[in-house]
Amino acid sequence: MSNGDEPTVEDGYGWLENRVRLALERVLELEVAATSEIAADDAYLHPIYRTFHQDVVQCLLTALDHLRFLSWSLRNREEPFPYAQFSLIRTAITAGATALWLLSGSTRDERRVRALEFSFRDIRSEVAWVDTVRTFPQNQDLHGEGHQEWADEMGRRQDWIVEQANTLLNPTKPFTRRTFAQHCTTDTDMVKLAGTVIPAGATGSYNPAITLLNTWQSMSGFAHARPWAALPGREITGTDPGTGRWKVIQKGDQNRLLDAAFRGLPAVEEAVRRLVALSSAAP
Repeated sequence: MSNGDEPTVEDGYGWLENRVRLALERVLELEVAATSEIAADDAYLHPIYRTFHQDVVQCLLTALDHLRFLSWSLRNREEPFPYAQFSLIRTAITAGATALWLLSGSTRDERRVRALEFSFRDIRSEVAWVDTVRTFPQNQDLHGEGHQEWADEMGRRQDWIVEQANTLLNPTKPFTRRTFAQHCTTDTDMVKLAGTVIPAGATGSYNPAITLLNTWQSMSGFAHARPWAALPGREITGTDPGTGRWKVIQKGDQNRLLDAAFRGLPAVEEAVRRLVALSSAAP
């Protein structure tokens, strides 16, 4: 980018840093009004010792931290990494889309069902992690009475969530833990939904939903080591004289990274905007 009228990648770094900083400040400075929708949702989740606000903020801080580190790593390295920085954007989009999915329920009940799903998946993943930790020989003390009390409490929380989901959704056949787990929204569907509620034009595309999903899929390709995702970064440097095969190296691309980051950032910003609105005092 040598044209004086055209932004440089350094300009892009600055824009990304500024937008991330502003979003981060709004999240960290936010105070939840006692009469707000968020406060009511927080109280609803009290039986499982969680708050709606806490879960949304966890997602937003995760997204913004990854974008902040992306910008820092681009500024502090002469050449971008060929793979790793793309996966930072994938995590940012996943976390931002999750926050936006949580916040964009069209009714209070829909928002709470989504909060129940998020909490249910979180508890189950924690239980699975602890079960793995307990297999280490040095952790045999985790098989005692104290662990059983914790396991019983995690089971109680899952049962409460399933009970609430049955009340709010009134399915033809009541959910069990297993069937509610199958019902929970996937990351892919969260990204799809997030794209539909981003303001038109925010991603620089005619269709934010397609743009966000496509970007997330590309970044996921890097996170899962899919060869197709890395194809645009491959550069032929010559031919091996012995075999006649091409010599190929993998290179990163600042412009591609910035483009992907700016396509994902609007989901985070829209989630922040909605969080602020729902945290305000009810009229």
